[in-house]
Amino acid sequence: ARFGPAAYAQACLITGGKVEPIVVETDSDGFVGYHAVVVVKAESPYTSLDDLQGKSFAYADPNSTSGFVAPSFFLREDGIDPGAFFGRTGFSGSHENSIIAILNGTYDAAATWWTNEERNNVVRMEGKGMIPKGQTRVIWKSPRLPGSPWAIHTDLPAPLKADVRAALLALPTADPQAWKDLTDGKNQGVQEVTQADYESIVRMIKDNQRARRDAKSN
Repeated sequence: ARFGPAAYAQACLITGGKVEPIVVETDSDGFVGYHAVVVVKAESPYTSLDDLQGKSFAYADPNSTSGFVAPSFFLREDGIDPGAFFGRTGFSGSHENSIIAILNGTYDAAATWWTNEERNNVVRMEGKGMIPKGQTRVIWKSPRLPGSPWAIHTDLPAPLKADVRAALLALPTADPQAWKDLTDGKNQGVQEVTQADYESIVRMIKDNQRARRDAKSN
């Protein structure tokens, strides 16, 4: 299966380590990973996170790495309690919904994913004709996050796991059309990854869970 980083980390926690990552895509520049970003409407006056105090903020989904897990973690790491800092927060249901909510004025800002200037949620929506071009601005970007891994059950036979790994590593050149269909044709290839590459996401999830427990107890 292929997971988002947070979904993979959750699967690893829930199954007691019965899944392991195999490979991950490299972006159009040959790098692995992506970022969480905070996006606002282009015509808005907001230029930094500080400007959003008391404003409304949209997350994508509770299980989204860039749409919730990472931004909420890094905000707290910077000394910002999202629940107290923003006037209102909510889940839009998807990254696309978050951007549309900004343009409609439902929210002042939102978290979404950003790989590079050519590959990010806003550019993808513009390319599909879902929104006009140039309607949003990025005012914050997280440190680089690990990419979305293809993962496999640890109890499968070793030869089968090796064959799956080899097939995924060969896919970009062995079946370019299938690779293009999977990646919009904008990623270069794949790279092997290990559980160690996702320990930071596991820590973020545990910290977010702790923060929610603390909020409920208060």
